[in-house]
Amino acid sequence: MYGGALIFMETQRPVCPDSPRLPLPKGHGARSFERLKKRPMHPTATIDLKNRSLRVPHALSATVVTGPDKLRSGFGNGDCLLMDAPRGVFAVADASERHPRASRRLLTRLHKILVRQDSDTDPGSLANRLEEAYTQQKYTHKSTLSGIALSHTAGQVTIHLFHGGDSMVMVVHADDGRILLSTRPDMNFAGRIRQGVGVSSHTFSTDIPLRVILATDGFGEILKALQVPDGPKQSQRTSSLLKELVRAPLQDMEKRVRHLMESDPGRPFHDDIAVMVLDPAIMKRLPRLALTMGGTSPRQEAAFARNVDHGWPEPELTDDLWQDHTDVLRTAGIRFLPDGADK
Repeated sequence: MYGGALIFMETQRPVCPDSPRLPLPKGHGARSFERLKKRPMHPTATIDLKNRSLRVPHALSATVVTGPDKLRSGFGNGDCLLMDAPRGVFAVADASERHPRASRRLLTRLHKILVRQDSDTDPGSLANRLEEAYTQQKYTHKSTLSGIALSHTAGQVTIHLFHGGDSMVMVVHADDGRILLSTRPDMNFAGRIRQGVGVSSHTFSTDIPLRVILATDGFGEILKALQVPDGPKQSQRTSSLLKELVRAPLQDMEKRVRHLMESDPGRPFHDDIAVMVLDPAIMKRLPRLALTMGGTSPRQEAAFARNVDHGWPEPELTDDLWQDHTDVLRTAGIRFLPDGADK
């Protein structure tokens, strides 16, 4: 480990020691994974404007949801995602209601630094870039920052993990549901500390089917609220909820998250949610995807809600249409990051 990224591996201390292994339906094992590795080199990415989600078949799915109470109260959405496929960096940030755009600014700054420095993904270089991004964050603009940088060699993928605050990163075995890596909440928020966060590196064989989940604490609220109150069934329930994400096709993740949110009408969820699930072994096959999603002001969030109510002229946009609809996508809180510039 380089620095102090707060993570643990299942072999050291499992998240849910009583959780059963979770078998997947027939066809989701190693043979299925071999088929996935043979998918087209550049699968089509699609943005669903109404649900503010992005999906790449068999590779990645992401969504940002605004809490209904916050929308009615006129707040922005401080949850934000960074997807930077060319550099293999994927991250989540969560800012306060007072400065909701601080999360997007932090992620955009990190992206610009990585582009400008042309950084390697070794832990030392990445930690230096994170420190630079942290140092420039205003004290009043506190934000979480959790993410990964991926590097690939023959038959292996290395996950360089960084984490500060109460957002989360989990690495889950897609065959049996085991949580192999998971972050813990801490007080290392950008804007609160200046030295950045540590980086830890973990290498896996590409023969192991993995899912990486990056999410803000609103997703953790879902898991907590839908648990049974106490007892041994609690950890089983948590594992069952996670299985909703890791066993399904990646492009259906956003629908699964919304299903979880709506599964108990008596327990409405109030916090914003940003969540992304990806397969680290095939991220290098993504199209040249570099964007942020979320981190919107109250005015931007209100404009987005009006468009949802009145209908979008193009409710879904494939990646070949994005550059022709940048203004529409900005209204949904989606901004492209070509050459490190947040346009």
